[in-house]
Amino acid sequence: MSRYIENALDKRYEVWKNKDYSEEPESMMDLAIADFMRDRPTSRNLDPEFKKWATIQIRTFFFAGHDSTAATIVYCLYLLSKGPGILAQVRAEHDQTFGADITTTAQQLKDRPELINQLPLTTAVIKEVLRLYPPASALRGGMPGVYLEDKNGHKFPTEGLLVWIVHGSIQRNPNYWPEPHSFIPDRWLVAQGHHLYPPKYAFRPFEAGPRDCVGQSLAMVDIKVALALTIREFDFHDQYAEWDRQHPNRSGPKTVFGERAYQVPQGAAHAVHGMPCRVVQRPQTGHL
Repeated sequence: MSRYIENALDKRYEVWKNKDYSEEPESMMDLAIADFMRDRPTSRNLDPEFKKWATIQIRTFFFAGHDSTAATIVYCLYLLSKGPGILAQVRAEHDQTFGADITTTAQQLKDRPELINQLPLTTAVIKEVLRLYPPASALRGGMPGVYLEDKNGHKFPTEGLLVWIVHGSIQRNPNYWPEPHSFIPDRWLVAQGHHLYPPKYAFRPFEAGPRDCVGQSLAMVDIKVALALTIREFDFHDQYAEWDRQHPNRSGPKTVFGERAYQVPQGAAHAVHGMPCRVVQRPQTGHL
């Protein structure tokens, strides 16, 4: 991967040498090269140390985006398979937006990409999945004079410490979320003032503030597209019961918060044991 990225950087730099480096960058690679050229506008080649640094950043960006998005897609399919009523509503929403012929969905998205923004229930499902199963957490460096304060007014200094923001704990905290362990997409559809309405700053899968995830919009689009292209064509059924039968002496907890498909760290947080499942193609008769 590093060699591939380095070669791509060199090729892209050859193009950029003949451009105005102040032009709007078109990609993350362009951003890195534009930053390099501001300091070295006449350089014939990319500096090896800069190229090494840029390669590490781009590689991390690719990995973080793909791995966390993949984990979220898996949990979307899993939780929808456990909630047939919600699944039926999502499929109906897709029928209404794209029509009943699922073979046309991909072309419709190519011709009219704005359709992906006409799926409010699907978006609510994704947000609720991210609340229950955030694929990552965050780390922030403490600073002098910066304190964390609990509900009783006790202050905890952060200077010299790293503050670990555990999204899974915040987003299942019963002080902020009614029925915190339940899959309720309606949280994201109710009006402000409703008891289910999400509290401010308590939803943090992409973090919040000036250092929130730069790829969050892309991730949401990726997940919606994946669901639009699969959820009406296939049924997904987890096979944890079969996995447990085949591994009677396995170690580790059986469930977490009563859920068998709990998360374990594998890059991003993934479903334990790789989410064993069976995928069945649904019969298509021209109308779902």
